[in-house]
Amino acid sequence: NRRILNATERQMWNAALDVTTADLEKNSFILVPNAANNYVEIALNYNNPVTDEAKVTITDITGKIVETLSMKDLKSGMNTLKVNTTNYSNGVYTVNISGQNMNLSQKLVVSH
Repeated sequence: NRRILNATERQMWNAALDVTTADLEKNSFILVPNAANNYVEIALNYNNPVTDEAKVTITDITGKIVETLSMKDLKSGMNTLKVNTTNYSNGVYTVNISGQNMNLSQKLVVSH
């Protein structure tokens, strides 16, 4: 006879916040979740003594740029960026992060 609260399935936390600097090498990143459905979070362990900005470029398998984003005010430690992938077609993409003293790439799978 009791009501069940939060019975619908929905995200109740930021998955990238579970990633810590101990989980990643300096100047590296992880995509959470990968395979993505409606979104992917980029967790970047940034190591630079000065605040910086990084350019995030997402390309499809043919090399066509799908989206370009910016991670502003990067500070040393964990930085996150949430990317909406609802308009992406199912497939494999490359996520590239470039900035001062870093050029990083990883594969991203989108599956709706």
